[in-house]
Amino acid sequence: KKSDVLIDNFKLGTLAKWGFTDAWFDAHAPRLVRCSITGYGTTGPKAKRPGYDFVLQAESGLMSVTGTPDGGPTKHGVALVDVCTGMLASNAILAALNARHRTGRGQKVEVSLFESSLMMLANIGSNYLTAGKVGARLGNGHPSIVPYTTLPTADGMLALAIGNDTQFAKCSAVLGHPEWGEDARFKLNRDRVAHRELIERMVSDELKRDTTAAWIVKLQAAGVPCGKINSVKEALDDPQTAARNMIETVEHPTVGQLKMLGIPMKFSATPAAVRRAPPLLNQHADEILRGELGFDAAKIAALKRNKII
Repeated sequence: KKSDVLIDNFKLGTLAKWGFTDAWFDAHAPRLVRCSITGYGTTGPKAKRPGYDFVLQAESGLMSVTGTPDGGPTKHGVALVDVCTGMLASNAILAALNARHRTGRGQKVEVSLFESSLMMLANIGSNYLTAGKVGARLGNGHPSIVPYTTLPTADGMLALAIGNDTQFAKCSAVLGHPEWGEDARFKLNRDRVAHRELIERMVSDELKRDTTAAWIVKLQAAGVPCGKINSVKEALDDPQTAARNMIETVEHPTVGQLKMLGIPMKFSATPAAVRRAPPLLNQHADEILRGELGFDAAKIAALKRNKII
């Protein structure tokens, strides 16, 4: 009743089974914003199914467009559907809290792994809906921008992101072939898409003449977007990571100094920071049960004795 937000990720009907129905919330906590995170939403033939990131990557089509053309469907390296669904839940909760300023009432917000994964199809989903084009696996390539992929150099790989025709002309000049920028097969992006394999092979042949580091210096100096393919260690050791406070150290009660990823949002008036370590299991149970819910010592002891907490 005192809370602003309630988040649950139970299967459909669990809260109602415990007595927390929509009617209960309307009567006892009308200002509460309730966010329900499920696998498939609360309606439809799959509503009662549990949701798992890996399965949703498969069912949504995300896996079908991830991987090499001659390989099989591939999941992302992180649980991307879970992560993005959490972000969408956060956005939805903030929107509902903002609406409460106007209406004076809370509301129920639904976010599902299924709907989030479909939204993540982004331009690939739009291509199918508007043009009937089914996405395909292109490795690290882009379906509608070329060259926009990873290519080999003399000592490794380079991520090259040619975003427009001007950048392609600049890249061609750096590679020693300014004539490519005027070639009818490559001058415009739509033509480069049609000749994807040819132009990527031509660019790759030139990139193999020097090292990744050398090409990055030359290409970036000309305004051509590119980058090194870092390991996780290299990314976290990058000076830019430190400059943006994306690694913070806090004191943990059992492990001592604990390094954690920092806060990616930067606020000018209310700076955010990692101020404490993640709580231990059950660390705040007494504080919440006694201070927030008003349970006495005997009731808390009974919950512990019955292994409810």
